Amino acid sequence: MRDRSQGPAHVTSAAPGPHGAWLVRYELSGQQLTDYWYYTRRRWTFDLLLSNPDAARLYRLPFARYAAQVGCQDH
Repeated sequence: MRDRSQGPAHVTSAAPGPHGAWLVRYELSGQQLTDYWYYTRRRWTFDLLLSNPDAARLYRLPFARYAAQVGCQDH
């Protein structure tokens, strides 16, 4: 869930993508983003696997390996 203090996202384009997803280009807090989203049950849902498969793979790791991959280390 995004931080509401960032303000609303501004969608610049949306086009049909693979498997019923939409390829959405948008701006959030001045940053340009392009991701895959699904519209189901009157809600937009972000698809991590299509949008960033490398990040999605990290979630399959045991926590210690995930933490090491993203730069977290014990002190």
